[in-house]
Amino acid sequence: MRQLTDGEREELTRWSRSRTLPARDVFVASLILALDEGKSYSRIEVELNTSRPTIARWKARFEKSGIGGLEGRHKGSKPRTITAAVQAKVLRKTTQKPDDGSTHWSCRKMAAALGLSKSTVYRSSRCGKQRSVL
Repeated sequence: MRQLTDGEREELTRWSRSRTLPARDVFVASLILALDEGKSYSRIEVELNTSRPTIARWKARFEKSGIGGLEGRHKGSKPRTITAAVQAKVLRKTTQKPDDGSTHWSCRKMAAALGLSKSTVYRSSRCGKQRSVL
C-alpha cells in the first residue's frame, strides 16, 4: 500500500477517533491506518472483526482515489416531488364522498380510488400534515 501523506494520516486519525461520524467511516479510517502501520490482514481481521475481502476492497478504493474513495457511493434516492396536477387530483377527490358510504377518506382508500400509492397521497394531502385544533 502507498504511504499516507501527513494530511491524510491526520484526517484519518481524526475520523478513527470521532464519536459523531457514522460507524462505517470510523471503521474504514481505522482499517486504512492499520494497513499504513504495516499490520497483516490476519491481524486486522481480528482487531477490526472484518474479512479479507473487506480489507482488500477498502485498500483498493483508497489506493485508487485517496480519501475521496472512502466516501459512500450511494447518495440515497432522489427526493420525491409531487406535481401540481397530482395534488389537484387529490384535492378534487377530497371534496367528494367516498363510494363505499363512509364519512371520510383515508389515505389508503384515496390512493385506491385514484390509482396512486398511499405514500403519494399521504405526501400530497392533509393526511400527512398535523391539523391544529382551535
